[in-house]
This record gives sequence, structure tokens and C-alpha cells, in this order.
Amino acid sequence: MNSLSPLFILTGGPGAGKTTVLNALQQRGFNVMPEVARAIIQTQKICGGDAHHMGNRQAYTALMLEQSIADYLRVKNTDGPVFFDRGIPDLYSYTHQFCGGVTPLVKASIKHYRYNQTVFLFPPWPEIYKKDAERQQNFQEAIATYDSLKDGYTKCGYSLVEVPKQPIHQRCDFILEKIRPA
Repeated sequence: MNSLSPLFILTGGPGAGKTTVLNALQQRGFNVMPEVARAIIQTQKICGGDAHHMGNRQAYTALMLEQSIADYLRVKNTDGPVFFDRGIPDLYSYTHQFCGGVTPLVKASIKHYRYNQTVFLFPPWPEIYKKDAERQQNFQEAIATYDSLKDGYTKCGYSLVEVPKQPIHQRCDFILEKIRPA
């Protein structure tokens, strides 16, 4: 395990506030990596492809894995913390829940590309949840995704820290306090 890695994952079900907090961390001067799934969905809409959550989930998973590895490699030697809106281990839960099982390639990638041991888990929050052009899941699926991620990250050997339901600046402060060296 690489508990000293400066690569931190923000994860949770859709609509839990991860991207908003990630954007606030970026405004504070931190390096961030946006969610790969959203960009893939946007690209698939433009090109008329079906590699998305409501279409060809295996192709969608392959694209998410490819882009997640590329993002990881791009920043793995960065000084200081880098915050990811989801990470490669998210694919463990996604493929387990939606693709009939975790593939050997996903398992090998999770084992090889390790992030900081501490992963920040955003709980479902109905008051801020909303659908948008890329997020089509209903709130019940957001809860199921959260539960699956919680189980999956634990099985992948990570320690989860649940981010409290607070205003954005307090959520950022909470995360930054947790990663501060002792």
C-alpha cells in the first residue's frame, strides 16, 4: 500500500458534491483531475457512440480505464497533493454492479496503479442531488452506487473517510485537514 502517495481520490455516488469540492480545491491552488466518465459521455454524444452508462457498459468501462490510467501516469510524479474526481478503483465497484463482474484487467490495474491509502467518500445527499445532461441515474441508483463503492474500495485495500454534509468550504477544509502531515 502506498499511504504516502500524494494522489487522493474523491469518490461517492453521483450528485454527492465531489466535483463541486474538486473545483473549490482547484480554486485554492491544488492540482485536480476531473472525472473521466463525464468527458467520455460528452464525447460519445458528439460522435453518436454508445459507450456510456445506459449503452455499451463494457466499452464505457474500457474507455474509463484507459483514460484513468493516462491521467494517473500524467500526474503520478507531481509534487504536492493531486485530487481525483474518482479513480481506477471506482471501476471495481462499477463493473461488479453493472457489468456482471470485475474483469482481470480491472483487478490488475487496481493493484498496479495505487493512490493514497486514504480515500474520501461522499455520501448520498438528496438536498443537493440533481440530474444533468451526463448524470441520468436516479437517487436510488446514487445510493446503490455509494454502497457499492464503499464495499469495493474496502475490498481494494483502501481506508475510507466519509466527507460530512457541510458547505463546500468546510468540506474542503475537512479534506485538507485529513491529509496534513502529523
